[in-house]
Amino acid sequence: MSLALILSRRKNEGVVIQTPYGPVRVFVTEISWRRVKLGFEAPAEIRIMREELLEQGAQPEPGACVVGG
Repeated sequence: MSLALILSRRKNEGVVIQTPYGPVRVFVTEISWRRVKLGFEAPAEIRIMREELLEQGAQPEPGACVVGG
């Protein structure tokens, strides 16, 4: 069983996740009435996809979902 870490962040604040490929920074870029926009800075080796796409069985295409670098 995994545990969830719940944090509060304001606009331009974020968190850093350490990975074997280097740090991944997740930060709040915009907050509106019903939506929060997140930004990601990550090494090129890290693939980032929306959770609902993974649940639908989508596979990241080479280079299509890579952010950072």
